[in-house]
Amino acid sequence: MIKKTIGIGFGTWAWGNKLVWGYKAETDDILLKKTFFDAIDGGLDLVDSADSYSTGSLFGQSEKLIGDFLEELPKRKLKKITIATKLAPFPWRIGRNGLNKAFQESNQRLKGNMTRVQLHWSTYRYAPWQEEQLLNGLGDLYEEGLIKEIGLSNTGPKRLNYLFQNLKKRGIKISSIQMQLSLLTKPSLEDEQIKNICDENEIEVIYETFPMEKANEALKKLKDSEIDARAVLVPNI
Repeated sequence: MIKKTIGIGFGTWAWGNKLVWGYKAETDDILLKKTFFDAIDGGLDLVDSADSYSTGSLFGQSEKLIGDFLEELPKRKLKKITIATKLAPFPWRIGRNGLNKAFQESNQRLKGNMTRVQLHWSTYRYAPWQEEQLLNGLGDLYEEGLIKEIGLSNTGPKRLNYLFQNLKKRGIKISSIQMQLSLLTKPSLEDEQIKNICDENEIEVIYETFPMEKANEALKKLKDSEIDARAVLVPNI
């Protein structure tokens, strides 16, 4: 059983995303910088991003902003937080080396401060061969010492167990799974199955999908529950 460590992280989908969130660098960057440092000073200890959070000419802007802000963060504070990004399994990212270039570019944008790389979502339902190859490729980067931790997101229980066992054969551990789950409602059977797999294999669980005003209520319910979580992730702040 994982030692219960509960915290709050924050997601950065809106950071640099013009298409969905109407991002404007000239007005938003200074506010995002203040938000970032206020969040870290307030004790939030996980920063979640993805290379696909921004599109077009702004692709990777969320990571770039975080990387710029991290350069101004004292090392003592940097050591206390997890910087996690997700690499999207786009159709053209295929084969065992399909994420190598994406990883290098994300790591560069984050100024080498990446703690954890997550495969953004499961392709099992439409391209199971792609997912396994990409994850094995991340395993190669881990064995080369280029990746510190590997995580998954939005993966079902059967697939989670399969992928965990696949990497375990190589002596590589899946550190976390990020999943959509409201702690304010009763978990589904599938959610419970994922939780059990994570309990048995010491995989951190990162729950997301509720607004900031619900965070305190969710944290209270989490503390009173038997759920082991690394962080409660507030999607956008």
